[in-house]
Amino acid sequence: MQENIKTKADLFEPPALTPEGELWAAVIMTAVQDLHDKRSTREKERKRRSAAHYLFESRAEGVGSLKWVCDNFGICSAYIRKMAAKRGVVDSKRHLVQKG
Repeated sequence: MQENIKTKADLFEPPALTPEGELWAAVIMTAVQDLHDKRSTREKERKRRSAAHYLFESRAEGVGSLKWVCDNFGICSAYIRKMAAKRGVVDSKRHLVQKG
């Protein structure tokens, strides 16, 4: 288990996100949805590749990167990656945040 996750409660009973955190959580949720959109068009395929890179492959740490978003808004990256890999569904923004 990743060190920033101590118990299940850290994933499922988070504090409220700030408005900025809500926005970034929506960006992450969109990436997860794009990853698992099975419709076959060039645009959908481009979005799938971009989402996979953002969620799993990018090593970027700058503003807007998954690492930056998670670090700055207390979002649990392990949960994001687990749900994205497992089924592509992040149930709601309340599940994204870890307790401080």
